[in-house]
Amino acid sequence: MTDTFDKNNYSYTFQVKIITLLMSDEAFLRDSIDLIKPEYFESESLRWLCETCISYFEKYATKITLEALKIELVKQISDKNLSKTIIES
Repeated sequence: MTDTFDKNNYSYTFQVKIITLLMSDEAFLRDSIDLIKPEYFESESLRWLCETCISYFEKYATKITLEALKIELVKQISDKNLSKTIIES
């Protein structure tokens, strides 16, 4: 048996459902935190959501709220804009 994971075996819709569970079901998040990795997702946005949900749970021991997700998104956008400004300077 091989330990490799092929994200192409799972549809985008399935991947979105996993992210939805990470965001809405604390028991699912707690039980799967060691099994689900950001690199298992096709798109950068799903990888970011996965990483954000997991890191929030590890820090606060609860699922991420919509407000907290908005704050993290604003930080991400600000960081990218700052990075772009530094590179262009």
